[in-house]
Amino acid sequence: MTENVTGTWSGSFGEAASHRYVQLELRHEGPSVTGFIGLLPSGSSTGYQDRRGPIEGTVAADVFTFKDARGSYSGELTIGGDQMTGRIFGPLGTRQVSLRRTNLPSQ
Repeated sequence: MTENVTGTWSGSFGEAASHRYVQLELRHEGPSVTGFIGLLPSGSSTGYQDRRGPIEGTVAADVFTFKDARGSYSGELTIGGDQMTGRIFGPLGTRQVSLRRTNLPSQ
């Protein structure tokens, strides 16, 4: 059975100087997922996001894979209900990530 990733997911990845807060806003239809990724540096004000852009991906069983439109970031995350864990690949290398679904869209 395929997990549904629709909603807003928040968490963090990286460590020390490369630590970032991350938010994914996702819409899941069939095997395809579209949405946005937002990255906020640790210690920044909440109104500033250093990167925000569209992403596209797919879900197969409990694995969500994505890439951003600029080709800067990609990810492979395992879904477990309202949590996702895995890896994000980007300019700073491979980083472990842990996300939690913070809301579901209205039906």
